[in-house]
Amino acid sequence: GVKQNLISGNDVNLQELGAKYGIDFNSMNEKDMKALLNYGKTGLVIVKPTFGGEQIEIQARLSFRKDDNDQLQLVPHFVRNEPKLDVAYKGYTFTPEDKKNLLQNGNLGKVVDFPDKNTGELRPHFISIDRLTNEIVDIPTNKVRIPDTIGKTPITKDDKRVLYSGIPLRKEIELANGRKFTPLLQVNVEQRGVEFVPGSTRQAQGQKQNGDKKQTADKQEQKAEGDAGGQKKQQDPNHWLNEDGTIRRLNTYFKKELTEQQKDDYVAGKTIEIKEVPNKNGSGTYTAYVKFDFDKMQPRSYRNNPDLKQAKEQIPTNENKVQVAVNEQGKTHEATKHTKEPLSPGQSAPKNEKQQKEQNAEEQKPKRKARSVKM
Repeated sequence: GVKQNLISGNDVNLQELGAKYGIDFNSMNEKDMKALLNYGKTGLVIVKPTFGGEQIEIQARLSFRKDDNDQLQLVPHFVRNEPKLDVAYKGYTFTPEDKKNLLQNGNLGKVVDFPDKNTGELRPHFISIDRLTNEIVDIPTNKVRIPDTIGKTPITKDDKRVLYSGIPLRKEIELANGRKFTPLLQVNVEQRGVEFVPGSTRQAQGQKQNGDKKQTADKQEQKAEGDAGGQKKQQDPNHWLNEDGTIRRLNTYFKKELTEQQKDDYVAGKTIEIKEVPNKNGSGTYTAYVKFDFDKMQPRSYRNNPDLKQAKEQIPTNENKVQVAVNEQGKTHEATKHTKEPLSPGQSAPKNEKQQKEQNAEEQKPKRKARSVKM
């Protein structure tokens, strides 16, 4: 039968809480609701509390926690600009090395003893940064289960000893579909288990690869990570995989319901086509092609079908870069920046007299590569 949630409708009045905090529980997706009713955290949701008669919109993750009287309280975890690493956390002061680890991997890299809430006994805890909110979070080591296998790869007793001590472990992993890559494995508090540390994945380029090829691939990967780095926050890879390393099913993408066929194709690693996706700035729509990216361990969306252009799979055409940059990212393009309408596919110059008049033609500057669209 269906697995019962740990928190039932009798334990909490969601309608009352929704009205109090300005949360629309009815439109919350199934995955977030399941997490919330099983003492987990939702993803980022919009909370609209009222202050001094004014309703404001804030992004937060939500969870339930029992207070000292055993009553369930709804806890909002608001997004912070940065983690507070200069302030002692539950009495523990972070060393420069600790701060470096937390900022680099999102995990402390060791365990810290905190007193048990009920008994006062010191117990070892893992510490991580919630990558969605920048909140510092912890979990007792005995609440974390490390599996015996990840994908098809056995996790040995020695591996477990390293992981239970909080230290990251570089290990080649073979997924159920035979793909191999070498991520950094580490226990993460939000996962309550082992994660692939974001940005650490090097996909093995086939089994027969020689050293030269591998070095080139590593350099390219470092360059790609550098290109994609900077402002872009890494998406947590475990969010997109099942525990056995297979691709997790998507129900919606770009807020559009997927058909059963699309769901099956996506899980099989195929490209799915999603029509009439609205541009971010609200003008016009486009067709997105979505496929699981095994290098980044997350779904990736393209403006052109990547299967039709394997030779330059991850490089959008110049025309498309222009359309993405102008319509979606709100950028201007020298040849069309004074036109008032959204650009049509492949357009990188004024397309008619009206647009030509609106445009003071200037030299076209090359734009940087269009980024993949995140959910």
